[in-house]
Amino acid sequence: MINKKIKINKTIKWLLELGIWFLIFLFAANFILWIRENNNKQYNSYQVFMPDIDGVIVGSPVNMMGVPIGYVNKVKIIDNEVFVQFRLNKKDLKLPKGCVITVEFNGLGGSKSLEIYPPTEESKTRDEYLIVESPKRLGKVIGLVDEMFDKISSITYRISYFVRETSNAYDNIEKEAKEINEFEQKTKKEDKDFLKKLNETNKELDEKINKLENFNNKIKRRN
Repeated sequence: MINKKIKINKTIKWLLELGIWFLIFLFAANFILWIRENNNKQYNSYQVFMPDIDGVIVGSPVNMMGVPIGYVNKVKIIDNEVFVQFRLNKKDLKLPKGCVITVEFNGLGGSKSLEIYPPTEESKTRDEYLIVESPKRLGKVIGLVDEMFDKISSITYRISYFVRETSNAYDNIEKEAKEINEFEQKTKKEDKDFLKKLNETNKELDEKINKLENFNNKIKRRN
């Protein structure tokens, strides 16, 4: 009987100790949560609705002009949009109205991040506090690069065609200039030969005139 009472007392004591430790643990957990919640209040959080987050997950970094300023702490699909909540990691840091937010690549591993850009004169006049832009997908970037290379190829072909036509035109001009030069040389030679023959003809004509004059003089003397 005595042993049974001792066992009951030990059980009651053990339950009391367990209850006390449970209360201590519950108090400590609530105290830690209170401290954490109070600490989190010093960090500003923002919420946005995006049509597409393109791979952004909880824990993804939030950058402003490439500088890390926070992280994503909640992602949830609501109707046809995605609710995204992110928290800044610097106390008293606040985003100005009109900032532009979008999704971009972060590093070489293909991970994504929320990128925030300073407000513009146009975005400051919008009703939304944060302006959401569609993600910059890799496919679109590749498409733009392909389009750029197509334009470069077209420009290169046109330049090559222009250079080729210019070269052909230059060759034709050079050929025509050579032909003109040969024609001038030939003309000069023919002129020179003509002048030579003309001088010879004049000389022969002068000799015949002299002979005629001599002959006339002889006839006059006989008469």
